[in-house]
Amino acid sequence: MPNGTRPRIQVKTLKLPRVIAILAYCAASQFLSFVAGHAVQATEKATMHTASGHDTTSAANAKPICEVQVEAGGDHLAHALLEAAPGSHLCLQPGVHSASLSISKSLTLRGIAAGVILQGSGRDSVLRVDDDGVALRLENLVLQGGSAQAGGGLAIFGRGKVHASDCTFCDNTGGMVGGGAVYARAGMLVLERCIFTRNHGRQGGALMLDMAMHAELQRCEFSNNTADIAGALRISEAAEVDLKACKLAGNLGADGSQVRASGTRSRVPTVRLDHCEVDSGRLINGPEIQGHITAKGCKLPASWKGSATDGGGNTWRPAI
Repeated sequence: MPNGTRPRIQVKTLKLPRVIAILAYCAASQFLSFVAGHAVQATEKATMHTASGHDTTSAANAKPICEVQVEAGGDHLAHALLEAAPGSHLCLQPGVHSASLSISKSLTLRGIAAGVILQGSGRDSVLRVDDDGVALRLENLVLQGGSAQAGGGLAIFGRGKVHASDCTFCDNTGGMVGGGAVYARAGMLVLERCIFTRNHGRQGGALMLDMAMHAELQRCEFSNNTADIAGALRISEAAEVDLKACKLAGNLGADGSQVRASGTRSRVPTVRLDHCEVDSGRLINGPEIQGHITAKGCKLPASWKGSATDGGGNTWRPAI
């Protein structure tokens, strides 16, 4: 793109009832994620207590740090980001926060309860990280309504670390490049207990993981995402991706795949699936230059058998 400009994106104007329906759907998904995340955390705390024989609940239940409280509505979030010192914890009140914002400093954005929505403008990513060295944490948030050439919900171009937990990515679009919900091409990305639903991208309806980056996905769920190539995940170049206890269901690529991985002459991606579940759809590995894909302890379509290395303990489901 000449002079660093971004191509224009055609944006459809949604009627008010549809906007309200989208808000309700995504908020409901995030509420379930929020509750599930807290249930998991409570179980982990109980396990810690049982294993150690000591009472660890006081430290574990310490009140989260909140240097900055951010009201919903208007440009409150944009102003808070501008004024916050690096390393600050911003606690967002429930409601809709106008987003389409660039993050240039290390921060934590935390939803203090269910129903904290970062609403995209439909003309850019909901959140974008361009600079190297940024450490961004996202907790208990809904990222929705973003539309960009790459990463409608979250676009990561800088070499830093982004950690999202108990977040929902809903109704985002990644156009010419892909990654309807998230596009990442550098640094480290950690996703824990996140939900990806109804996103669309040219490549990777939910995620496009590209170039030399490392991603860890734990207990994430992907459903009803669509793309021209790979309904759920598109992994390319030298990206290294670990999926643990993730579920993929109903994600549709026009090429018939939920997941697609491919490399170049000089580098190939690595994908490791550990106790994941996939309901249907193809895994396309290559076909010209294949990636290194391994699955263990997973429930997978039988059609994946020839495209992934069997690491043991897998269940291969016949086509329905």
